[in-house]
Amino acid sequence: MPDARSPLRALVTGRVAERLTDELAMMGIPLVATVTLAASPLWIGTINAALFVAPLLVALPAGLWADRTSPRRLMAAGAALRGIALALIAVAWGVGWLTEPWLLGLAFVAGLASTTYVVVAQSAVPAMVPAGTLGAANARIETGAHVSSTVGPLAGGALGRFLAAPLLPLVAALATVVTAASALRLPEPRRHVHASPPRIRDGLRYVLSHPLQHRILLRSATAMIGMMAIVTMMPVAVVRTMGYDALALGLVLGVSGVGGILGAAASPALARRFGDGGVVVVASVVGGLSALLYPMSLALPRGWDIATLLLAETLSLGAVTVYSVTGRTLRQELCPPELQGRMNASMSFAVQGSGPLGALLGGAVASWAGVPAAFWLGAAIILGSVPIVLLSPLRGMREIPVER
Repeated sequence: MPDARSPLRALVTGRVAERLTDELAMMGIPLVATVTLAASPLWIGTINAALFVAPLLVALPAGLWADRTSPRRLMAAGAALRGIALALIAVAWGVGWLTEPWLLGLAFVAGLASTTYVVVAQSAVPAMVPAGTLGAANARIETGAHVSSTVGPLAGGALGRFLAAPLLPLVAALATVVTAASALRLPEPRRHVHASPPRIRDGLRYVLSHPLQHRILLRSATAMIGMMAIVTMMPVAVVRTMGYDALALGLVLGVSGVGGILGAAASPALARRFGDGGVVVVASVVGGLSALLYPMSLALPRGWDIATLLLAETLSLGAVTVYSVTGRTLRQELCPPELQGRMNASMSFAVQGSGPLGALLGGAVASWAGVPAAFWLGAAIILGSVPIVLLSPLRGMREIPVER
């Protein structure tokens, strides 16, 4: 008899490795631009945007593929392509070809592959865990992911200090081997019979017309713009504005990962305490207030500045994780099975697709008015996204109103 826990183990393992790749790439690529290429803030913002522009191009087709074809093969292919693109950054540096346009192009390809994997993986979860355990499964997957969020930046910071920055994407590429292998261990889920051929616009129409789904989408996309304005300038803030090194950046990003671990582990209990919709609102409020600590940290004396930045990252990551776990479970429970792929694709298209706007905005404002101005703008946008869910039916919703 097949072990029902095996698919969940494979999903957790794949997510852990995929998140490790995320952390090393998100740290390594800006460091390559900042330290190796001595790029301008605008170039750094543009290169970082390339990692997130992919959802605008591939998320919607990936959702359609997830509803039509084998998710395990799509996930493995996405992981493998991402690994190749990241490894080529180190190769280009080694042969002396690495320039801002080269880094931009390879970051773009890595983003395309990563988006394909994430969209398909999220769509596969509801079909691979027992009924009634979706929230706990999402919490376990994200707990594993945030272990990588802790280990990845610490390892990346150490590697960035003692090795050349372009070797970080190479280490990230090695983790994609585990991601691809875990995907191939998954079973093929039962295919849903469609009354008519699946269409991309069905997922978009469903998300935009649903009274709860569209609120989650709008809040998430708005907050993503603000967060990316801050995240893009984080290496610049720590290395250039505060005067620390790559190891300090790794410590901030790594230690703050504890917030994500605690947030993921606490999500089921918080959902029981505040309700399925209420916890989304609470996490949004905490995340909005925590974002104000980012710009405040840049005005503090040495020592206090990095400590406050660490506190901002820890609180924000904890809030984001609770919001992500509970919001994803809510979306998956609300959505009919035959639309899972296209629903998740529509969310990724809007939310992750907002990332390039935030990255470019952060780079442009930092070039024009300085890094503190970019941090203040990002924090204001995150805080401004809170009323979208605060003034919605989610605030008093105790249970998910499942409709099939």
